Amino acid sequence: MKAVTAKYARQNFAELLNEVYYGRKKILITRSGKPLVVLTSVKDHKHKK
Repeated sequence: MKAVTAKYARQNFAELLNEVYYGRKKILITRSGKPLVVLTSVKDHKHKK
């Protein structure tokens, strides 16, 4: 899984969206060196019921 900073994610959001959607990658977004969120496509997201 690719990890990027929140600042990088803000500056390159369109590129990251394409990587996630077309490249089927998950991207970990960090802030101050700590994991914050994971960006994943709806295709890969599994709903828990």
